[in-house]
Amino acid sequence: SPWSNTRDDAYGGNIEGRTHFVREIAAGIREACGPNFIIGLKIPGDEGVPGGIDPTESEHLTRCFAKTKNFDYFSYGQGNFSLSLETHVPDLHFKPGHFIDIHKQMRRVSDGIPVMALGRINSPSLAEQIITDGYGDLVGMARALIADAAWAEKARTGRTDIRPTVFDNWCWGEVHMGKPLAEHHNPYLGSPGEALSEDRLKVTDDPKSVTVVGAGPAGLEIAWVAAARGHRVNIFGASTDVGGRLRLDAELPGRTEVAAILDYQKQMAARHGVVMQLGQRVDATTVLDRQPDTVVLATGATLRRPPGLSKDADPVTAADCFVSNLTSQNLTGRALFFDMDHSASAYGVVDLMVQYFDRVILVTPRPQIAQNVNYCSAIGVYRRLHHAEVDIVTAHDLVDYREGTVTCRNVFTDKDQQFEGIGEVIYVTPRLVIDTLGPLLESRVNINRVGDCQSPRNLMTAIHNGHLVGLNL
Repeated sequence: SPWSNTRDDAYGGNIEGRTHFVREIAAGIREACGPNFIIGLKIPGDEGVPGGIDPTESEHLTRCFAKTKNFDYFSYGQGNFSLSLETHVPDLHFKPGHFIDIHKQMRRVSDGIPVMALGRINSPSLAEQIITDGYGDLVGMARALIADAAWAEKARTGRTDIRPTVFDNWCWGEVHMGKPLAEHHNPYLGSPGEALSEDRLKVTDDPKSVTVVGAGPAGLEIAWVAAARGHRVNIFGASTDVGGRLRLDAELPGRTEVAAILDYQKQMAARHGVVMQLGQRVDATTVLDRQPDTVVLATGATLRRPPGLSKDADPVTAADCFVSNLTSQNLTGRALFFDMDHSASAYGVVDLMVQYFDRVILVTPRPQIAQNVNYCSAIGVYRRLHHAEVDIVTAHDLVDYREGTVTCRNVFTDKDQQFEGIGEVIYVTPRLVIDTLGPLLESRVNINRVGDCQSPRNLMTAIHNGHLVGLNL
């Protein structure tokens, strides 16, 4: 790339120099491995920075590499190690197949060498369309295979139960932090026999009657896993649809795709005969009347009131209540968002707020925002907030709100800062377990708690926890 290659010897300068090293490496591999060894090359299609490789320059690179006859296919990425890295792993705020037009452009100049299309390809139908419409000769994917190693086999045989990725880059973020690769709802990732693991769950020798209370992601996971193993499972949900807080998350701008996790779980539950009773809150009597052998409490957690806020302050609104009651509210003027969560979902709420309020102020007690968002997606968070002209105030706690004036206190200096004319204060805070049924049932039936009802954590932990309990019933 001319953006990063500033050499003035034979390996820099013009396109011949800048491609010299790659061509030498490819020639050496071809000589050592012979004509039947497949060599592919991934080239930047658009670095997204001034002076870098753009699609026109990528065309020149493609022609240059094609002339060597040492490559069996080309693929193309986006972005580089600048703020354009956001495009390198396009998350759910990008449309599916976001960059396939670039791949089609390169295919026209590749001299017949196959071009691999990649980036945010989320379904077999899109993959098929890409090939049929000439955007690529083959399709590459990573996050989709991390979510379901049997993706290609299921697509080939027409199965609809592909475990979906939601493209929020959780997997990328785990690796970026030096952790093992992980995925929200693939507990078998990296294990022997990972592909089609859901088809090989061990059937129990002691089938039980299991009642699950709570139809969020943890409750749904344990329900379908337990049913797949031969238990008789029914699940109660307070809402008329499954999902809990995750269903609300899917209503936020750019986050619709997270509902795919729930759709998959619901499909698996239906396949294995889980009886769903939605739209009703249950008490201990309702649960015990079913005479279950085991009760699983997956009743979730609730956002706590901001801990530093004065007890006599004017009312403030939890983010989930704001989202769920949005259609019944008349919103104008200025609003303040208090962030103790730092998740991608939290900034989805801010993205929603800017659609309704004239001005939004984001306040957090931490020194910076988006600390629980992977780096690639965090770039997008900052980009959207700055484009929306959201005021970002870091290192401040929320201490008071009355008559439209919000008082925040610097966590380092204890100096106060006030914001006037605030019509709404919305918050995301650490969560408190909802466990009203547990004390009423513990002495009368075997109980398991899963997900946030056990301990409020992240989505992956909730789902994996539910899966593990389902395996051990």
